[in-house]
Amino acid sequence: MASGTISISSPSKSAATYLAWSSSSNGSEKNSSVVSATAYFRKTNGYTTTGTFSGTITIDGTAYSIKRYGTWQSSYIAIGSASKTVAHNADGTRSVGISVKYSNSGTNQAGTYSGSGTVTLDRIPRASGISTAASFTAGEPFTVGISRNSSSFTHTVSVKVNGVEVASKTGVGTSVTFSGNAFYYAVYSALGGKSSAAVVVTVTTYTGSGSSGSNIGSKTASGIDRRAEWTELRGCCKCRGAACDYGISQRRICAYTGIFFSR
Repeated sequence: MASGTISISSPSKSAATYLAWSSSSNGSEKNSSVVSATAYFRKTNGYTTTGTFSGTITIDGTAYSIKRYGTWQSSYIAIGSASKTVAHNADGTRSVGISVKYSNSGTNQAGTYSGSGTVTLDRIPRASGISTAASFTAGEPFTVGISRNSSSFTHTVSVKVNGVEVASKTGVGTSVTFSGNAFYYAVYSALGGKSSAAVVVTVTTYTGSGSSGSNIGSKTASGIDRRAEWTELRGCCKCRGAACDYGISQRRICAYTGIFFSR
């Protein structure tokens, strides 16, 4: 919760007045905050004044009427309050203009009191980002790093090669590594014999556990999936310089040609 005060100019030397404000976040899903403001007044010379103060508090361009009749003395008394829900920017930041103007007539505190200021609200955490490159080599593990904007966030990570989803994972924290025969097979199949293809990584952020939480946005990163340099030997596949024999559904995959060989 953000809070503070805004000074109010006074036409009277025997009065003190100020505007107190605060903001309360509505959470990452709504990306908004409730901003509240209250005008306070008191006498400073030991005497009392009975009368009415009336005017407006303006929050983010919306004016709200305030009015109070009372006996004003040495303790601060609220003249009136106002609240408004304001939307934050896409990145979760927000600054808001707040002003107040009120007056009194017929007493020794007669005159107009006013003050204004721009306040900065607490930043609301938004969708997490992707901290690693989206490029990788077929037949090798691929790690997706996440710049998590809140420790309570979880993510669903999807990897597409050549427009085809080859892997996904729900409930991810700050990173996930895709590997194993099923992943390699899916990547080679998506390549369709090409030497390279476009990769799109999508990270969707949730405020709760897994995909059962509230979706607050997605981030994507693009890259290239390059096929490894392979040669075909005796009807199977071997990587240049080292043996590469991926047993996937009783088949071997030659990444250089995109051909599958039975055992």
